Amino acid sequence: MTFGNPEFVAYTASYGARGHRIAAASELVPTLQDAFKLGGVHLVAVPVDYGENMRVLVDELGGRGPIHQ
Repeated sequence: MTFGNPEFVAYTASYGARGHRIAAASELVPTLQDAFKLGGVHLVAVPVDYGENMRVLVDELGGRGPIHQ
């Protein structure tokens, strides 16, 4: 049996809160501003592209930490 993540926006609504899904980086700030204006409990689901981890964590940041000094 395989389980995936729940549909967090719908799951949030089942508890009486508001859920939002971000589809583009440009949506993040307006969504957060609207949530603060409305008040209450909000969940903002933000997809993360983990494909960049190797480039950023190893190629760009590798060798900069105290371990490599």
